[in-house]
Amino acid sequence: MAKKRRGGGRTTPKGTRPGAPTTKSREPPSQSQLLLRDARHMAHSRIDIDDADQWASAIQSVFRPRGLPPGSAVSPKSVLRDARLEGGEAAAVLASAMAIYGPAPIRQDAARLADKLISTGVDVPSWVEGLGRVEPTRVMMLTDIWNEGCSIHLDCTRDGRTVGVGTTIDSIGGLVAHGFTHGPTTKRLEKFAAGEADMIVTEIDPADARATVEAALAMADETAEFLGEPDPDDHDPDLRALIEQRFSLLPPGGASLMRHLDIEADKPAIIAAFLSRPGASSLPDVEDIADTICDFAGYCDGDPLLWSPTRVKTFLGIWIPAKVIADREWHSNLPVVLNEWIRYAAEVRGLTDHALDANLAAIDPSAREMQRNLDYPDMASPGSALIRELLENGIDPTDGEATQKWIDDHARPPTSH
Repeated sequence: MAKKRRGGGRTTPKGTRPGAPTTKSREPPSQSQLLLRDARHMAHSRIDIDDADQWASAIQSVFRPRGLPPGSAVSPKSVLRDARLEGGEAAAVLASAMAIYGPAPIRQDAARLADKLISTGVDVPSWVEGLGRVEPTRVMMLTDIWNEGCSIHLDCTRDGRTVGVGTTIDSIGGLVAHGFTHGPTTKRLEKFAAGEADMIVTEIDPADARATVEAALAMADETAEFLGEPDPDDHDPDLRALIEQRFSLLPPGGASLMRHLDIEADKPAIIAAFLSRPGASSLPDVEDIADTICDFAGYCDGDPLLWSPTRVKTFLGIWIPAKVIADREWHSNLPVVLNEWIRYAAEVRGLTDHALDANLAAIDPSAREMQRNLDYPDMASPGSALIRELLENGIDPTDGEATQKWIDDHARPPTSH
């Protein structure tokens, strides 16, 4: 049966967030009620298909709560059940959005509900049928001369118009996808790269692009509990589902271009090769610092030989003050060893002189930032802060029994007199 469609009515007020309460009430509305109310509002809004796609993607953020523990997400099954009970245009619009952009296990059920409602005469906007219907045409990757992460952008066409989507994948922090975009095309990416001497843009295999982005999205979901709020300019919650849907249109079977190396397996040989360099083994604290450098690589992409100015700044200015407990002499020796390590890494990787010079130039200012941050207790991670407190109280952190007793004593509420 042909689906019944109609045009829009009124315009959605700018700044309205999907699922956001708009009126005061004695009983706070459920998340299903909020989503249905928003869907009803959108059903009467004059929006184009690209804005509709973005709205349909944005409402899925309630199923992927960023920064909250597992189990905090709204159940898509319960939302779909409530939509089925309510029926009408709001339910049809919401189900249509979930059929394209909702969590994978619920999409078929959502599509069946939307089709059932529309086939019985429920009136929906004309844009409903076009949700997610685009043709992928071109994929480009933007990286730099250090190969420090990348951005992958996909052009999609619809009705003769091209709209791009893209995501940034950072090596630092574990190959997590973020910085989603919707609109700019690969031509704009090429124009940007042409004006940046250190940037490289290349066309990549569509299947490899899909594999790369899907792996980075999975990593983002896996680590969401530990991440802070995204940069508002990134629009992470709004575009997350849209990015996944667009890249899923590419062929399967590719290999990710961004892989996390097994640093624990490779570390002994890498450190041994470094120590065999003339003068390296005589550097102060060299073995312990080399081991620490490899630990930091595990926090990134597992590659201790990949360095960039950004990675130098992160390692010295942020990661060391947060993660490492050592005396001032060790911290003073660190830049000297790092300087030699970066030269060694450049030789192995075949880094250009320009790229190496930029890495080396980042060491001194980053080392000064490290020294400043060492004086701020709030910089320390919870684990490092605990170890420091144990040491300050004369407790050996390697003594499990003594450490547990100290923790138990401090967790016990004080007795009242």
